[in-house]
Amino acid sequence: MVKNLSFRARLLWSFLLLIVISLVLPMWYSGHVVTQDLQVESETDAERLLRLVGRMLEKDLHFNDTEALNQWFKVVGTDLHVRLTYIADSGKVMADSDVLYRDLGHMDNHSHRPEVMTAMSGKLGLSSRYSDTLGTKLIYIADRISPSDGLPDGILRIAMPVATLMDRKDRLIGNLLIGVALTFILALPLCWVITRYLGRQIQNMTTIATAIGEGDYNRRMLFYPGREFSPLANSINKMAQNIRGQIHTITEQNQQLEAILESMKEGVMVLDTQGRIRSFNKAMVGIFPKMAGGLGKRPIEVVVDSSLQQACDAALTAKTAEDSRMKTMLIEPDGSNVYDVSIVPLAREDTDLGAVAVFHDISELKHLERVRRDFVANVSHELRTPLTSIKGYAETLLDNEKGISKASARFLEVILKNANHMTKIVGDLLSLSRLEAGRQKLEIRKVDAGAAVNSAFRECQPLADDRNITLTNEITGDKLWVIADFDRLVQVFRNLVENSIRYSPEKSHVSVGTIPEEDRVVLWVKDDGPGIPRNEQERIFERFYRLESHSNRLPGSSGLGLAITKHIIEGHGGEIWLQSPVEGTDKGAVFFFSLMKPNRNNSETEAVQT
Repeated sequence: MVKNLSFRARLLWSFLLLIVISLVLPMWYSGHVVTQDLQVESETDAERLLRLVGRMLEKDLHFNDTEALNQWFKVVGTDLHVRLTYIADSGKVMADSDVLYRDLGHMDNHSHRPEVMTAMSGKLGLSSRYSDTLGTKLIYIADRISPSDGLPDGILRIAMPVATLMDRKDRLIGNLLIGVALTFILALPLCWVITRYLGRQIQNMTTIATAIGEGDYNRRMLFYPGREFSPLANSINKMAQNIRGQIHTITEQNQQLEAILESMKEGVMVLDTQGRIRSFNKAMVGIFPKMAGGLGKRPIEVVVDSSLQQACDAALTAKTAEDSRMKTMLIEPDGSNVYDVSIVPLAREDTDLGAVAVFHDISELKHLERVRRDFVANVSHELRTPLTSIKGYAETLLDNEKGISKASARFLEVILKNANHMTKIVGDLLSLSRLEAGRQKLEIRKVDAGAAVNSAFRECQPLADDRNITLTNEITGDKLWVIADFDRLVQVFRNLVENSIRYSPEKSHVSVGTIPEEDRVVLWVKDDGPGIPRNEQERIFERFYRLESHSNRLPGSSGLGLAITKHIIEGHGGEIWLQSPVEGTDKGAVFFFSLMKPNRNNSETEAVQT
């Protein structure tokens, strides 16, 4: 019920309750104190009167018999509004101001009355009780006296009616109640005025706070009930100012972001946590016209590509840091255009954003790559015939030692050397073109990686002997089975070992080893060369890329070995990476690549187009 009352009503009732408590408690306490004071005062007056009457009976007055005493008690009791009683030591009442002398014999024995018993023990007796004789409550006080001649020693008792005391108390309480009532009547309108003023001010604060909460951040609290409300008003004003500033900043950022998104050539699609399209930019509509009505739909309903839908679902369900990284993929939804799609998970507990996908149209780039591959393949193919002729004529002339001079022989050796180098370059270009175009067939089967290493070592041994470099196969055990094309695996080892020999110092070591893992085999080739700077490691697998510091190394390299190696490994479904410098040193490099382990599903021979 209290919760349903307004703040003003609760404040008014609180004030009234406080006033009532403030008035009633002092009144009750005052009445209690006054009652005690009146009680003490009455007892003091009764004792004083007892002493006075007792002194008169002991020294000033002489009565020959108890009848005269009883007559005197009656006169004095009437004048003083008290009851006087004289009791013998036996407890018999010998005189009483409120009883006729002839009726004294009918009164009860008073020896067991509390005040009489106390007085008989030599102390002043005091008690308060109801009197059956007078039919009212009295205060009794008694003391032992020794009257003058004619009366025996006994107990003098004086009784005062309590009604007199209660009348004084009732008059006092009545006056206090009148004062309390008058005070309450005067305080009631004052409380109403105060609570009405406070209620209006608080209502004003509530109205302003509600307006701020509904978005009117220009409202401010300029008036409030008192300085106690000043911190609250200042906090609300500061909050409104801060929110206004934040809204302004967010609005500017949204406008900037919207301008950036609308000016982008790339299509941008934002998904919510349920995988539904939440927003997109203008370029996305240009790429996929169905996107114009795609809000709330799933990506596959707009872009007909199952792999895109699967990638978006994986991004929305990402739980680990690895899964939360950006994923890239290529799609050709219409068979003519190629898009590079980057998908980034955005799901967090404090937002309903799921993921964002950016579509880059790389159709022209793919077309240019295709043209470049075809051009390289055609040029390489056309160069093979003249290079073969040059090599053949040079070798024929060199075989005729008597028919040529020493200078001519030296020139022919240079021609043959460069023709061999050009032939190697052309061969590598054709091989790379076939790999990039997907025209290279791989005979995937269960092969021994150790045997492939030994084959590569036999081909590279002459080059290693020229530089006095030791080749070491650290693959232990009889067989190390992997799933690969044996010839291509030999080519991978040959390229990596040749590369290590060319860039290693003389009298150093090149070693090949393995790191067994649960579901794959990791192989490595390590050298003692100068190493590869970290800022150039990302480009080391590009075609024709050479380090500036290594450009003067041994000639004969086509600059395509690592690029071909990377394509072969990826064609096997593996990965290739490097570490430089070698762990624990400041030089050298280690090339790692992974291959699948054989099992029941992949141990049979399988031709793969890559």
